Amino acid sequence: MKIFSITCGLPATGKSTVARKLSVAFGMKYISTDDVREKLPEDARTLINANPLARHLVYYHTFAIAESLLHKGRSVIVDGTFTNKIYRKTAYYIAAKTGTPIYVIHVICKNYKLIRERYERRKTNNPYFKEWAEIKSYNNKYVEQDPLEKEALPTGEPVPIIEYDSVRNEANILYSDGSEAIEMILEAITAPERVKV
Repeated sequence: MKIFSITCGLPATGKSTVARKLSVAFGMKYISTDDVREKLPEDARTLINANPLARHLVYYHTFAIAESLLHKGRSVIVDGTFTNKIYRKTAYYIAAKTGTPIYVIHVICKNYKLIRERYERRKTNNPYFKEWAEIKSYNNKYVEQDPLEKEALPTGEPVPIIEYDSVRNEANILYSDGSEAIEMILEAITAPERVKV
């Protein structure tokens, strides 16, 4: 079963944790927009007061990698904010082009104190982008984000969306395609972490 999934949500909400969890559960290739950004010229690595076209460059390269893997029959999960609707629509286009069902995982965290704590940890855990540790980058995206509402595939069918609350570890299907895959994804998201021995 080949599937394509993207995370969606503000920074520090828990998207990477969910994406990595699903990549292991379903053998999906994990692609992070942050990892792609690291390999690009310095202008594209800027998060605050950034050139908007530089951000497009990050997603352009991310999608090129994802599309190539999907054409080869691999399942893919892209870990990114996808707060701009144009990026989500591009993902839907690639899903249709490669004949792959797509699932959006909208990750939320309604605890601003926890968001700030996660940003503080980034000051020591992220040597590449000092701006990641600035809460301003979160506030900017909060204001600029395009709301994730009912969205459609190029075929006109609704995009399957799961909303996951990372504080409560609760997931709900907002829009379903009626497939077994979406039920499996829902179960995998909230499954307890395996303890490594």
